[in-house]
Amino acid sequence: MTPPPLLRPGALGGIQSPSFLELPYSTRRVASGLSWLWAVPFTLTFIAYYFPPLNWGDEPRNLNLLEDGNYGVFYWRILYFVRDVASGFAPIGPFDVDTSDLSVSNDWRTINGGLRYLTDSGDASTPYYIAKFANIIVALVFVLGFALWNRLRTPQQGTAAASTQTFILCLLTPAVAYQCMQISTDLLFILFSIGLYFVKSRIGQLAYSGLAIALIIEDRSFAILAITGLILAAAPSVISWRRIVDRPLVRAALLFAAAVIGIALGSTLAVGILGGTSSVGSYLSAFRGFEGVQGDIAHSWTRSFNGIDGPVLFYAGLIYMPSRAEFFINTIPLYLLALPIVWRMCKIAIMEQTDRGFRFFFLMIAALLTHSLITYLTHVFESGRYYFTLTPLLVVAFASLFGERGNFVQSPRTVGGIAGAFIAVNVIVTLLVASLT
Repeated sequence: MTPPPLLRPGALGGIQSPSFLELPYSTRRVASGLSWLWAVPFTLTFIAYYFPPLNWGDEPRNLNLLEDGNYGVFYWRILYFVRDVASGFAPIGPFDVDTSDLSVSNDWRTINGGLRYLTDSGDASTPYYIAKFANIIVALVFVLGFALWNRLRTPQQGTAAASTQTFILCLLTPAVAYQCMQISTDLLFILFSIGLYFVKSRIGQLAYSGLAIALIIEDRSFAILAITGLILAAAPSVISWRRIVDRPLVRAALLFAAAVIGIALGSTLAVGILGGTSSVGSYLSAFRGFEGVQGDIAHSWTRSFNGIDGPVLFYAGLIYMPSRAEFFINTIPLYLLALPIVWRMCKIAIMEQTDRGFRFFFLMIAALLTHSLITYLTHVFESGRYYFTLTPLLVVAFASLFGERGNFVQSPRTVGGIAGAFIAVNVIVTLLVASLT
């Protein structure tokens, strides 16, 4: 992207260009990559208030935990803080919602289930929407923090701006926008999952994995992010020592092998943990809460599980409604529209011998290995929300259809086109769901 005139060295006839803070506000906004920041609260607010209440995974249970002040380490405190601040302007009650009128829509078709809704959406009390508002604030603070981090670590303003606006586009993708409105500690996990793509150095990836391990106390999903980060950091050393990954057929074979290895490891670990015969199971049994994890795995294996479910739900979850682990018949047009983008993402990972191609390839190796391992270890974790590390790849692949060739979305016109498309899809699908329930 060609920087604005005022940002070019010597742009003022040989006189040194003004500093970032001395530039006009409109120029600073473009240079920071925050031009489309407004789209994040707009889209999230629309989804939060128009989507039928309690249709995010496990929300009834999460609300009960939230009311008890026992949901995560940080998340429930953030929501209580926002509620307490809002109480200064209007009376706000506890985080309780009457679920006695909870029904299932007969018009919203899925493969294995239905869509919940309240017969009267007014049954979702004001605190319910205050919690949604708190999620929006968390997402905005994370974006602003990410933009500041970019400014501090990246000397090139154009690269920092492109990175920030790519992150914003990730939050506007239908799956991420929907999931960010769930009253769940998954919100923090999702934001950090997207951020992994923007960490380029191996030391940074290892540090990111260490942070994810520390955040397991907030949500156990961070364990998945930690594993993905470790695999991403290790992948270049393991499979590129002879430059063999320059060959497209070898890359395709390695991606397939990553999935197969994950399936084999997941199935073997499950049998060992359930039977108490594996060394991993013996080691984990010393940790507090292992019995609960073992029980979850045992319960998941009592459910009907088709081997094809993993890949199908992996794709569906990356596109829309990931928390429900369902394939929605009504959104088949959306799944079809996303196929060229997913195809382009795979093509970049397999065919391109560029920094972008290698970054795509290694992250897909990590995500596929993690996905297949978790899916076949416990049949509960089939949902695409655990693999939002691939969301930036989808956004960059989408931009490549318009001629973008970098690791981030550079052109303001392309950013505007993708943002507009995502906003339109989120609005249309949300209204569709609301009308069917």
